[in-house]
Amino acid sequence: MQDSPKRGIGEARRRIAAAESEARRRIAAAESEARRRIAAAESEADLKVAAADNRTKRKVVAAENRAKLKAASAEYLAGRQAATIERERALWKSPSTEKRLERGDPALMHRLEILDSILEDRASLRHWTGLAPEEFKILLGRVVAEIGRAGGAPLFRDSAADASARGNRCKLEYRHAVQLALVHRKTSLTQGQLASMFGVDQSSVCRYLKLCGPALEKARGALKKR
Repeated sequence: MQDSPKRGIGEARRRIAAAESEARRRIAAAESEARRRIAAAESEADLKVAAADNRTKRKVVAAENRAKLKAASAEYLAGRQAATIERERALWKSPSTEKRLERGDPALMHRLEILDSILEDRASLRHWTGLAPEEFKILLGRVVAEIGRAGGAPLFRDSAADASARGNRCKLEYRHAVQLALVHRKTSLTQGQLASMFGVDQSSVCRYLKLCGPALEKARGALKKR
């Protein structure tokens, strides 16, 4: 009878020990699962961050490539335009330009920069118009005044407006129209050749000559009387 309580105590202790062992096992398993989940979450977060970084880097690289392509394209176009303008300026300054125009050379295109460069270059202006730059400026002022009195201003381009604006695209500014009339008087170019040179149609050349011709005569007459 005395052994029975002892066996009961031993059984209780064994059960307690087993329960404690099971509890420690479960705690260890829970901690391990928690660490695994934390590690998985951290790994997934790292993957997402890396993927986001890669997407950002790809976007940055793509944007840089697009910017480089645009810059290269703009530089290429600017180079071509500059080369074209230089080539045409050399053609305009060449004494053989009239002959090239007579043959209908398509390389001689209208460029306002070229027209203005001729007005600013003493030798070129003298070759095409027979005038020096200071003489041309004085004559231009008097011709503009004569055209204003004759009511011919609507035929000319508004220099303050966009050259590509509607109503401005087929018009010349006063200085270029006077330049056209002087070139017509100085050379043997036809109205069709002048139209190619100044970038307007032949009917516009005819109108400019009819308007600027009398104004030039009056302006020159006034200058001779001085």
